[in-house]
Amino acid sequence: MNIEFDRDELYNDFIQTYSDESHEEIIERIDLIEFILKYDTTRDLNFLKSQDLEELIDIKETTRESYLKIEPKVKSVDDFDLDTYIDFNKIVDDFELDSGDLSPEDFYKLHEIFKKFITTNKN
Repeated sequence: MNIEFDRDELYNDFIQTYSDESHEEIIERIDLIEFILKYDTTRDLNFLKSQDLEELIDIKETTRESYLKIEPKVKSVDDFDLDTYIDFNKIVDDFELDSGDLSPEDFYKLHEIFKKFITTNKN
């Protein structure tokens, strides 16, 4: 969930609160807050508004470093594992099958169908 705010409204608030700062410094402050909120939705806008510029820069760096450590959720088609997405034991139970065995050839065919599905539907 991204926290949205009105940049103009924030700017107007900051020119009153930080009257000693230049236009560029206020814009930098808003950009920093926007970055932090985009990549760390747990942050509180009111808390960020009260921080000085140096502290916002530090928070941005911490946020950036934390974000870069997150493992990407997008997987390669080569990472596809049938057992992760298909519960063969549940199929066996639901249909009262004697076993859930697939021949290696059928397993390969099923895997290829899913690979083609992923490849076809990927941007």
